[in-house]
Amino acid sequence: MFCLQTITRLNTLIRDKMFDIYPATLDDLGLGGSLRILIDEMKKKLPKDSILKIQLHISNDFTNPEQFKLQIFRMIKELVQNAIKYSEANNIRVTLTQDQQYLSIKVIDDGTGFDSSSVLKSQNSQLGLRSIKYEVSQLKGEFQIKTTKGTQVTIKLPLKSLLGGSQI
Repeated sequence: MFCLQTITRLNTLIRDKMFDIYPATLDDLGLGGSLRILIDEMKKKLPKDSILKIQLHISNDFTNPEQFKLQIFRMIKELVQNAIKYSEANNIRVTLTQDQQYLSIKVIDDGTGFDSSSVLKSQNSQLGLRSIKYEVSQLKGEFQIKTTKGTQVTIKLPLKSLLGGSQI
């Protein structure tokens, strides 16, 4: 019985780690479907007495940026994990929209906020945020953090860089 339980736990851990490295759902369900699964899994891991609400809104005109879906998935995952871990928020909202020129990502929480300028300059803290900022710059996008009431991270990625020079 103990061996079976151990194998079952190891199997779950391996699947979770594989999902962290490359979620197979990205190929099957695209970015939107994979993000829905991610948010559902994050909700399940919250303490039973948590009042935190996590919402995902994807606009109807959103199309999957095939070439960069993993980077975008990881950025959103990191931002939501940070909000869960540090913000003391009651609500987290993730929004993906798209127009003719940009794919826009917003992660907004109603938590405590933080001093974003000092965090992004510090070499010892928030490697995740600095990595996202770097990744966005590599995609020739814009990265903005507002932390007056809660935190709002906005990422705008030009569709030209996501789609290899062509626009929708």
